[in-house]
Amino acid sequence: MRRCDVLVVGAGPAGSVLAAALCRARPELDVLVADRSVFPRDKPCGDGISPRAAVLLHGIGAGGVLDGYPPNAACRIVGPGGETVRSDGIPSRQWGVIAGHTIPRTVLDHRLLDFAIGAGAEFWPGARVTGTTLEPGWRTAIVREGARSVTVRARLLVGCDGAYSTVRRVLGAGKVPKATTSVAARAYLEWPTPDSGLRPIRFVFRPGFLPGYGWFFPISPTSANAGVGLSVARGRDLHQAVREFLAELAAADRTLDVPAHDLRAHLLPHDRPPLAFRRAALVGDAASMINPLSGEGIYYALRAGLMLTERLASVELADAGALREALRGYEQAFRARFAKHYRSSRVARRVVSHERLCRAAIAAAAADPRSTEDAVSLLFGDGATGTPGVARLLAGAARNAVRR
Repeated sequence: MRRCDVLVVGAGPAGSVLAAALCRARPELDVLVADRSVFPRDKPCGDGISPRAAVLLHGIGAGGVLDGYPPNAACRIVGPGGETVRSDGIPSRQWGVIAGHTIPRTVLDHRLLDFAIGAGAEFWPGARVTGTTLEPGWRTAIVREGARSVTVRARLLVGCDGAYSTVRRVLGAGKVPKATTSVAARAYLEWPTPDSGLRPIRFVFRPGFLPGYGWFFPISPTSANAGVGLSVARGRDLHQAVREFLAELAAADRTLDVPAHDLRAHLLPHDRPPLAFRRAALVGDAASMINPLSGEGIYYALRAGLMLTERLASVELADAGALREALRGYEQAFRARFAKHYRSSRVARRVVSHERLCRAAIAAAAADPRSTEDAVSLLFGDGATGTPGVARLLAGAARNAVRR
């Protein structure tokens, strides 16, 4: 039997940042982070850290996790007919023009876990939750560690265990519906840049993928992460789609002459499960905090972890009523914070499902600086894009579609 104040399941960005923030806000708390893996470990992903996520990491003192991976402000959003939106960064009053990074999750997640441990969290590797029950004043979790089973009694259980979340399942939140699930595959490739600089990030809405996309995220002047994201409902061969996209990249740039490697796939759930339960909560991919248009998820996971910490900052965890209100407040705050952004992204996803509208919308965004900002914010932003911005994009798309 083990006891703790907070059991965080999953040591990815969501779990590590939440644990670090809780330890800083409440040093008296015993925060235990459990993960089925031993770190460092790979996590199939586009490896992109959006500009807003980079700012957030710097803001909590974790900017050092990005060291060695240069910022990249240049972004290109490409339509099915080659229409291109060009952006050189998102303006910020505090930070100037901010940029994203591409950092392999093998590195990022390990550094963030070290950040959490340095803040006071305890890490339990090789541990996976298989069940949970409620007791008066406690949430009891059954944790498997190798061949043995351990009972952990925590005042609060937080599921940060990703798209295949066991915690979500055992809490009764249900499976992710196929209609609101995408799947992505990434590969690494060597692609030397002649001038030793970073190529722009590319986000490509390719014919045959819609509403899916291909991406090219430079890691360094000599390497990149590239892949595709597709709707599960399309039923396409994901690995074949990656090969097709890489062939197109190679045809456009003859410097790509090294085969891709480490091809792996992952789920991108974007439904809306409950976030708050009795003495439990979900954060990050476990809560389907994924942009339905771009597949971005790290920023929302980081922000949600901090929002949950804010709600727990002065709560006596043994007080069931106070904890219940704090968890409800967390869910309400997250929904309110990102409601317009997710709505806008869902509308845009429907638009780019149709090739003609997709081409027209990207052409409209490219022609209007305000719409350019809207397009970049929809894909990589922090929810600032609301109904007026989408209305401008749709109006421009309608005009362009009529002309076509």
